Amino acid sequence: AIVGGHFLAAGGVPGTRNVASWSSPGSWSAFNSGIYGEGVPESLDHVLAMTAYQGALIVGGEFWTDGSQVFGNIARWDGTTWHRMTTDSFINGAVETLLVDKGLLYVAGDFTSIAGLASRYSAIWDGSQWSAMASDFTASTSGPIYTLAVYDGSIIAGGWFSSASGEPATGLARWNGSAWRPLYHNAGNMPGVEVRQMRVFGDRLFIAGAFDKLGPDLVSSNIAAWRAVCVTGDANCDGFMTVGDIGAFVTAVTNSMAYAAQFPDCNFLNSDVDGSGEVTVGDIGPFVGLLTGS
Repeated sequence: AIVGGHFLAAGGVPGTRNVASWSSPGSWSAFNSGIYGEGVPESLDHVLAMTAYQGALIVGGEFWTDGSQVFGNIARWDGTTWHRMTTDSFINGAVETLLVDKGLLYVAGDFTSIAGLASRYSAIWDGSQWSAMASDFTASTSGPIYTLAVYDGSIIAGGWFSSASGEPATGLARWNGSAWRPLYHNAGNMPGVEVRQMRVFGDRLFIAGAFDKLGPDLVSSNIAAWRAVCVTGDANCDGFMTVGDIGAFVTAVTNSMAYAAQFPDCNFLNSDVDGSGEVTVGDIGPFVGLLTGS
């Protein structure tokens, strides 16, 4: 087992500052001299994230060096030695989380540039070079991404941000391959929502952090579960069929192109309440009946 965090030594073994390996039946091993923030207080250097990628261990956090070279908050361990990701791998803020999906390494945290590329809170490493992800986040206060997960085929980000791509996101966003979008429409703009951890279990994405609600219709204190479902009549794609869907439903019935522009991540057929395979005026009666329970 490999352990990372904030410590001077594991079990008193030299060279285990902030990262160490535990082997059965009970011994700590060093990663050379460990990694730390030379020239800064001990309280400010730590490893926050680790993952395996292309046969190496990748670590992220707030640290500068192993005593012989400068890293800039991310480093690669090849089994023998620490390496920079590239000759210019400096990240100008903390790396909070790492995720591997489909051969790519996703890096996120509290930064605005990586290897000289402007990229707010997130970036992609393909094994040889960095790519900036769209800087579509607006900070709520400090604004970092704390956690990443793969759910329903998409990369999901959780953190302390209030919007993505100009739409309210309330601490949760989804990467569609080219831009960050709100995880669900009508998320609401509620400053102070802080998503700290996400885990997928079964068909649900469990979300934990500091919040009282994650949207106008989702009241939950500090922990909640999100499930990707197709809800008939949920025209605004917030996961619920409520009076909040009326405007979106009317747009779907009267102007499909305007609906697609306003709700680009929604399934148009959510408004097909009568099950005909089309969205027409014939859906109005069933929509009203479903909404009123009549």
